[in-house]
Amino acid sequence: MRTLGLLLGAALALSGCKKEGCLAAADGEACTVPSPCRKLSLNQCAPGAAGSVEARALVAGDVVPGGLDALGAPGDVLLGNDQVVAVIDALDKRHFIAPSGGNIIDLGTRDAGKNRDDDSFNLMIQAVGILPGDEVNYTSLEILSSGPDLAAVQVRGALLGRPQVKVATRYEVRPCEPGLRIRTEYVNRGPDAELWMSADALYWSGREALPFTPAAGHGFAHKSFNLLTIGDAFETLPFVAASGHSTPAANYALVGCNVSSIEGFQSDQVSSAGPARRIVPARDYVVFERFLAAAPGADVSRAAGVALLARGQLFGEASALLKGRTVRVGGAPVGGAEVEAMVIATDENHVPWNQVVPGADGAFEFRVPANHDYTLTVRAFAHDVASATVHVGTDDTAAPDIAVPLVGSLTLTVTDAATGQPTDARVVLVPSDAATAAATSGESVGYAPTGSFQPICAPLLGPPNGPSPACNQILVRAGPTPTKVDVPSGNYHVYATAGPFATLAHQLVSVKTSDVPVTLSVQALAVQPAGTLSADFHVHGRPSFDSSIPDLDRALAFSAARVDVIAATDHDAVGNYDAAMTALGLSSKITVLGGLETTGHTPWFTNPGSILPRVIGHWLFWPVQYDPAKPRRGAPDDEFIEPGELFDRVRPITQGKGVIALPHPWGEAYFGRDIGYPRALGMDCTKPIPASDDGSVNARFARTPPGASTASLAYDAQEVMNGSRNSTHLPYRAFWFYLLNQGIVKVGLANSDSHGLSDNVLGTPRNVIPSATLPPNLDVEAMDAAVRGGRVLGTNGPIIEATLKAADGTETPPSVTPVTPASGTVLHIKVRAAPWVPVQEVRIVVNGRVAKTLTMVTPAPADPFGAVGLDRLDTTVALADVLPADNRDSWIVVEAGAPLQLAGDLDGDGIPDTTDNNGDGVVDLKDVDTTGGATTGPLNDPPLPKDPSDLNYHFAQVTNGGLPQAFTNPFLLDRDGKPGFGGPGLGGGK
Repeated sequence: MRTLGLLLGAALALSGCKKEGCLAAADGEACTVPSPCRKLSLNQCAPGAAGSVEARALVAGDVVPGGLDALGAPGDVLLGNDQVVAVIDALDKRHFIAPSGGNIIDLGTRDAGKNRDDDSFNLMIQAVGILPGDEVNYTSLEILSSGPDLAAVQVRGALLGRPQVKVATRYEVRPCEPGLRIRTEYVNRGPDAELWMSADALYWSGREALPFTPAAGHGFAHKSFNLLTIGDAFETLPFVAASGHSTPAANYALVGCNVSSIEGFQSDQVSSAGPARRIVPARDYVVFERFLAAAPGADVSRAAGVALLARGQLFGEASALLKGRTVRVGGAPVGGAEVEAMVIATDENHVPWNQVVPGADGAFEFRVPANHDYTLTVRAFAHDVASATVHVGTDDTAAPDIAVPLVGSLTLTVTDAATGQPTDARVVLVPSDAATAAATSGESVGYAPTGSFQPICAPLLGPPNGPSPACNQILVRAGPTPTKVDVPSGNYHVYATAGPFATLAHQLVSVKTSDVPVTLSVQALAVQPAGTLSADFHVHGRPSFDSSIPDLDRALAFSAARVDVIAATDHDAVGNYDAAMTALGLSSKITVLGGLETTGHTPWFTNPGSILPRVIGHWLFWPVQYDPAKPRRGAPDDEFIEPGELFDRVRPITQGKGVIALPHPWGEAYFGRDIGYPRALGMDCTKPIPASDDGSVNARFARTPPGASTASLAYDAQEVMNGSRNSTHLPYRAFWFYLLNQGIVKVGLANSDSHGLSDNVLGTPRNVIPSATLPPNLDVEAMDAAVRGGRVLGTNGPIIEATLKAADGTETPPSVTPVTPASGTVLHIKVRAAPWVPVQEVRIVVNGRVAKTLTMVTPAPADPFGAVGLDRLDTTVALADVLPADNRDSWIVVEAGAPLQLAGDLDGDGIPDTTDNNGDGVVDLKDVDTTGGATTGPLNDPPLPKDPSDLNYHFAQVTNGGLPQAFTNPFLLDRDGKPGFGGPGLGGGK
């Protein structure tokens, strides 16, 4: 990490330039500096196999290595041997947090030279600190080969922010080795001494590969930190490992060759690993040599074993194989997916050295340092359930069998009530008593407070971000074979849901140590208006850098939610689900649009009065063209530009006019990267957006950036609801209202932003849109035109049909087209919902304020699991009763669902930031969590109902903690006699 203002002067500068290794070599010449990594001999090929190596630029038609995180494309460089295959991106095709290409973007394994397509690796870059200018910007790339026994790629460049700091990196493979040898040299050719960490930054990004470190009390657990306290999180380690947790998966380990230990910080977002931080005088240099191992499997055992073997050859540290077996009480073997668990070996100093998932036969083996006493802990369903102790000397050692408690299972079948046939559905398990909740609640391995997406689950049936079962969620597929899942003993609510427009099936089940068959039935309901479709326009899957759900499970989730249209808006990559949709027979039922969520990674602009660099957040686009032959599958570079220029770049790949949407406009930053543009700007929503660029942050939000042809305000829609829970609804709603009050009309959307099964429920919330066509004959352009026209209802359950009804009976729905209401016009409101979706109130919002609240004239259905009681409200309200008495232009939005939380705006920027967290009925500083000096927040989700008699209890269980909400788009009322809709002004004109 660079210390700003560090000037040590000539006293520390060297009089001459030291030998610079790769940097001193001429272009095209391999490094000749002696390499400590060349002490290694890690041949993994079968006896007598000769092995092979390759280094070449990918061209159209090449077989590109695959896997959950595969991004390689023509123009990138493939580097591989019999055991591993890597892709290094072309210099002009950077990815994610990298300022250039020349970095590893894919790393998978091979079996006798055949790709296993198990890439679980996002990105590795080089940097000397945590600021954007500390990253290495590579400007030249050479493919080198020294014959059949060696292939290499050499890249050269400099720090992005200080071109006088020169850097060269060499990636090298040799036959039969399970990884890459890598050497990086940094030379300080600047005039001043600097403090460097000289490290690899491994971008895990959350919800994906999980770092594992052999340090006391660590393993998959790491210190919590933020960008201001990151210096306290650095630790010294023998190696760093990581494991994927989806299918198929690879695991990784990085071990130093020229340093006996590596230093860095670890999190599920980013890990760093390199030599110890030190002051580097002018004309001095740092060299970091390491071996990056890759091995197949969803644990760290094999890659960590390679790291230990390497340390034995490099530093004389002995290790041995430790073998064993997990068995059930009574002796039957147990292993495989059931032990989400795993066996973790921890020495007498509380250092966890390795981790393995036993095979289906219960057998396991992994490598550990020699001459230690180990505790082998079996972790299953989020709890340590058994252990054994064993001493490991210098010879391979067999541990005693480890007896694991018996568990039960559920065999699940979900049928369609109309046909009696099996149907796709999502099943949710929830403890039905306090004892079961206490016994089964827990967090997945890899949970880390810093930027983590890992939830607490009860029960934890599988890794939360992987395939089904995930957390307490199970996908059930229609077919002759029921779905069987192992479940810890206890008493459970078992729910089956086919989305908010169908009945909710429910059964109370007691699980002991045997199998319990459960058959549940769901029924489609006439809740959704005729002539409409449902769509979720913000969905992530495997192509996103922060999603690990396999394509088949993602597609099955589309069907289980019973949505008609999906926009596959993956981060910085265009997704494609054609193969999965065909395999599941869903192509004729659901339309999946190519989409994109552009995601700023490199902070580059600062707001007036601030020194912290920001990014422009995230932006949604659909439909866009999927092109596997292009970088990022067709997505454009989105770094270092304002939104207007980004819109210019995306327009050429949009199919039809399409839709541009602002997601989560006031979302918090993740790991220092903003996700909402207006919040990144620090907009003051008590002040208007200027008509011209006056240099203010509010003006920047709307301006046409230099060199662009499109204004940054020229997007079509914004999310008013994002995610299945409710905490963000209030600020997103407030920002939408802020724009509407100024006559800036953006269509309101409701999207899930689902990345898996356990974070947000796909299709909850969703958009309901009028459409004359449905899949497979959907007119996408007509649907998008309806979206841009404001013909959208956003909902996670309730259906609102609202119109302006004139005296002659003519009814006008919400749209972006202003109307001048005639005298006597009324607001006609109908509300329907499935019996398990409570609707406690309907709110009529005028110019940003609730003008009238209606309670339900029809009580909630007595049986939430039944199929009757859909109609909740049918009433009219005179416009004269809710509109301001003057003739200002006005707007009306109708909302329905649970009452809104009490929240306040403690920092005075016009956006709610703090809920009534102490429950005293007032939002003030007593509600603020002041940890870290905070003066506002948190903005919490509504409390999760705990009593099954609570109207919202069952709804909250199957939406991962959400409560019902729905909203119409606005009626725009032109009342001032001037053409068009000008809005009432900030604060609704008051």
